[in-house]
Amino acid sequence: MISAPSFYGISNYTTLLPEDQCRGTLTMKLGACDVYGYSFLRNLQL
Repeated sequence: MISAPSFYGISNYTTLLPEDQCRGTLTMKLGACDVYGYSFLRNLQL
């Protein structure tokens, strides 16, 4: 599911889920897709 080449190396974790699911969502700016209801990646970035 992780499509990021270096998951822990990038500053934004928007690539955790497919871009098709993240695209056009406010969560893309938060750093996590809220499609499945969790934003734990945002906590990692903060």
